[in-house]
Amino acid sequence: MSGRGQLTKVGFEKFLNSVGLFLPQQELSEMFRYFDNNNDNVIDSNEFAATLKMDITDKRLLILRQAFKFLDTNNRGSIHVQNL
Repeated sequence: MSGRGQLTKVGFEKFLNSVGLFLPQQELSEMFRYFDNNNDNVIDSNEFAATLKMDITDKRLLILRQAFKFLDTNNRGSIHVQNL
């Protein structure tokens, strides 16, 4: 996280690694670009939410579910914006 509610590519990779996902650099770059809708090299909360609303592949859905589980620190089925 950049401190401004934005996730850099390095932060995105660290996050994925923390939930047990270790992607090759090419796939990591593709996944990051998928979330970075405006191509400014950061993923903000609006882009994250917008991407979640899109049709996604089964593989990406698995990653999103694992990410949600990681961010749902209280296991209530919701994520507080401060955790993004």
